[in-house]
Amino acid sequence: MTNNIEKNKFELECKLETEKRWRALLAKKNENNNEPFYYIPFDNTNIISFFAIDNEGTRKIYLPLTNQINFKQDKRSASIQVLKSINELFDKEHKEYIEICCLNPDSSDFIYNKFNTLISMIFTSIKFDQIDNYSAVKNTIQEWRDFLRLVKKKHLSIEEVRGLIGELHFLNDLLAIDKNLFESWHGPEAERHDFRQNNISVEVKTTSSKNKIVKISSLEQLEKPNDTELFCQFYQLEQDDKGFSIPSLIDKIMETHGISKIDIERKLNDLNYDFNDRKYYENEKYKFRILNNYFYMVDDNFPKIIRNSFKENKIPKGVMGLEYKIDINGLDEKSIEDKEIILTKMAK
Repeated sequence: MTNNIEKNKFELECKLETEKRWRALLAKKNENNNEPFYYIPFDNTNIISFFAIDNEGTRKIYLPLTNQINFKQDKRSASIQVLKSINELFDKEHKEYIEICCLNPDSSDFIYNKFNTLISMIFTSIKFDQIDNYSAVKNTIQEWRDFLRLVKKKHLSIEEVRGLIGELHFLNDLLAIDKNLFESWHGPEAERHDFRQNNISVEVKTTSSKNKIVKISSLEQLEKPNDTELFCQFYQLEQDDKGFSIPSLIDKIMETHGISKIDIERKLNDLNYDFNDRKYYENEKYKFRILNNYFYMVDDNFPKIIRNSFKENKIPKGVMGLEYKIDINGLDEKSIEDKEIILTKMAK
């Protein structure tokens, strides 16, 4: 009880001091509007940090980056970004910092107030939870995302469940090579390809069809980025009450490869997968076993529709999107040995 009172008092004091720092920085900026960057230290809480405002008025907090192993920049929130920054202004040395930016182009007092609260919570976590700066930032932002999930959408469709099971299977293969390849997983973030690292991209496709028919949902999915090799991982799945579920695959990834629950939650935020729905997704209709597992290189022989499929690389006027299916029967498959070599290259 006493500890909670101390934490609440400390958090309130931090917020008041935070508001004072912004007022001081704004006054400093108004006195001399020719500088690109204005900053002041904030260390009276025994937490080393720097408050800064750039010439456009963007508010930023800098915390020394003490644990760099698992750092991942975060640009997924509309108002908050977490970046890695090298800054020599603070102590004349090229040190790495966690840069927390408040994006508030309309200068909304509401957003500034919430940003101050967030920073105060991060400082409190650093002081009382005895964790490193980046963990405090990451954990606090994740707690906010969980809290601000105002409307719970419907559960994942059966097609989305199959797709996620395919990505989790492939992720497990990658982590068996190098657990740091967890950050190569971009499927839940709706990026062009599901996995990407070291100029190698992999798109994961699943089907419950007995035929090797693959649904492609956009022009970009099979378009190879410049100077990058693109591959397609194809799983044929069959519903099976003894098969894999999403929760069982997540458990396997956490237990076998030491990936934290909060890191997986961070990845799955945008998919609307809720860890509290474990029982729902363990229903036998959401369990699948792998019938076949194929790995292909997406080259000139791989069937696809991309931008250069059209005259002068121009999509016909008025076409807003494109979905199509391809038949990959008869294509040359990569051997298990070749696949392992390719995945190992992703880790280098």
